[in-house]
Amino acid sequence: MEIHPLQAKILKISQTQDVDDISLRMLSRLIGSDSPQKTKHHLEQLKKHGLLGGKKKAIRKETSLFGTPHSLVEIPILGSANCGQALISPEEGVRDYLTVSERFLPKKTNIFAVEAKGDSMNLSKIGPEGKNIEENDYVIIDAGDRSPRNGDYVLSIINGFGNIKKFSQKGNTIVLKSESTKNYPPIILHPDDNIEYFVNGRVIQVIKQ
Repeated sequence: MEIHPLQAKILKISQTQDVDDISLRMLSRLIGSDSPQKTKHHLEQLKKHGLLGGKKKAIRKETSLFGTPHSLVEIPILGSANCGQALISPEEGVRDYLTVSERFLPKKTNIFAVEAKGDSMNLSKIGPEGKNIEENDYVIIDAGDRSPRNGDYVLSIINGFGNIKKFSQKGNTIVLKSESTKNYPPIILHPDDNIEYFVNGRVIQVIKQ
């Protein structure tokens, strides 16, 4: 049976994530669709033909060189995100997949990766290992966590372009801070600003190349 290219992308994502837990808007971005309604149609077609639903597909199991079984998770890569000003769009559709052992991930579903550009977060401390973010690192984003707390590292979207910063908010003022060996000024936002701003997810891990 020949299926639509967008349906093939949905099936690929369903191997590691429950697509019903992903919003139509986010799923559209992941598969490169220009319409959530179109994405919904393809989801329904896949379910109609029995290609989605029922038991979830198992995460691929492999054995390490040391003989201990472990799971590999394929994480969709959604392009790049700047660590300086918001100059790069992270939502180019799924560019590729990053294969990572599940032991490196605090969660395995509703996540995606972006490739970091710039050095404004090279003193950040991500996760229990306190990893920093350097040029070309893969930054893992929890797409299900869009209500950050002060001190969280987030992928923010400003007028359609993304950056990775440390989040803080006091009253109506949002401050996105750099943590770098260089002196980068913070990005300061107010809800009355004539801009489109939202948090696309919280940074939960860094994968070094």
